[in-house]
Amino acid sequence: MSLKELYTDLVVIGGGAAGLPAALTALELGVKSVTLLEKRNTVGGNANMAGGYIFAADAYTHKEAGISYKCDDVFRESIKFHHYTLVQPHLLRAFIDRSAESLDWLREKGFEYEYSHVMGNMPKGGPTPPGTFAKTIRALKESFLDLGGQLFRFTSATNIVTDKSGTITGVEAEDRDGNNFLFHTKAVMLSPGGFLGNDELLCHYFPHDYAPGHYTTDAIKMSGDGVFLAQKVGAKLSSRCTLVKENGYSFTAKRGYPNRLAHINGALWVNKLGKRFCDETDGHDDESTNALTAQPDMLGFLLMDEDQVQKQVDNPDMAAFGGPPDPSFLNVKERLIKEAQEGEWSCVSQDWDGIAKWIGVDTEIFKNTIEEYNDFCNTGRDGLFVKDYHSLIPLRKPPFYALKFKPLMIETIGPVMIDEKMQVIDTKDKPIPGLYAGGAITSGWQGQDYHLWGGNLGYGLTSGRIAAENIARYVKESR
Repeated sequence: MSLKELYTDLVVIGGGAAGLPAALTALELGVKSVTLLEKRNTVGGNANMAGGYIFAADAYTHKEAGISYKCDDVFRESIKFHHYTLVQPHLLRAFIDRSAESLDWLREKGFEYEYSHVMGNMPKGGPTPPGTFAKTIRALKESFLDLGGQLFRFTSATNIVTDKSGTITGVEAEDRDGNNFLFHTKAVMLSPGGFLGNDELLCHYFPHDYAPGHYTTDAIKMSGDGVFLAQKVGAKLSSRCTLVKENGYSFTAKRGYPNRLAHINGALWVNKLGKRFCDETDGHDDESTNALTAQPDMLGFLLMDEDQVQKQVDNPDMAAFGGPPDPSFLNVKERLIKEAQEGEWSCVSQDWDGIAKWIGVDTEIFKNTIEEYNDFCNTGRDGLFVKDYHSLIPLRKPPFYALKFKPLMIETIGPVMIDEKMQVIDTKDKPIPGLYAGGAITSGWQGQDYHLWGGNLGYGLTSGRIAAENIARYVKESR
């Protein structure tokens, strides 16, 4: 195949939550020629799977709700949460301070948000199920094309080109038909997402939190090519990354399945040894996921009795389904019974001995755990984890149910190091001229544990738009 040479002011590698806003904002700010390289059939990446919840501080949503959520307070709380581990204060500050502008930008394009005390900033009329944000992605893509942006689908960047001084001069790429391209450019925006599809990188960066086959994931398993692209041009890589994860997930597909049933009020969790391992009401927080991944084979088991299951039939908890369950699907009890007969995720038994045998745990230890827990429920005091007494619900009525659950991988964050202008820095902590990055591939805005509800999507939008502002200045100065 012959090499096709093209000229453009900016090449954006990856059209996800950071890349697409960066490409569109650059055009809006007067960058004349912007080329977006997308490895897949459509732009958006894992942002297409998001419900649309976006972190923003001191936004119009808070003003409309009469809520005080100031940037200073969020920054102080976030630094305290992370203990300065892995976070770069100047970058975190830039993200928080500029986050409200991302909601303003979406509002100008017809996407209204509102405040939710549970979910932060959510699409107006929410809550919205996973996949809702794809509508926003499609609108941003159309705006990008309407302004003259060039989109190359099924096209992968294979190399970032620099001159002798280390300044960015081009991008080499290849499409699925084997056609080769050289894009001569003044600037590059690197935003290909994380590396959920690369076991080598996952094992390297998360030796204590990851093992192949132990996680479920609904996300696109990005290969991590962007990490190697950055490394080849001398980018500084963090020695540690963040694994964004949740717990309580079961089955291998979401449709019609109560994948989050472990989060129902009154849940009792045990590990493969038949022992409790955390306060089950912390299920939506980082600490419980860390607790789960520390268990043998990273497995947890939800235990329920007939009363608890029937309650979910009569009044389903939306958290178990990620939204209102479709009435055309089997109800929770039917689903658990069917899975117990045909699959591997659940067990139904008239006594606890049958559940213990299915889990493979010592029956005496297992029954002691349940007896102790029921005693806690009777007294209204959890003598082990101090679980809220409102959630202490005994398990007494057969049949008994067990549901296996695993941790869920949502995204990786890092390891490319950038400054607060979204400039990629080299191993001497100097910006690489013309190279910018944003979104999940960058480090410094999250610590060991994921923080700030909607932070991944919010940071993608904000980092992309901040990068575009600085790219526009750089391109103008380079003419």
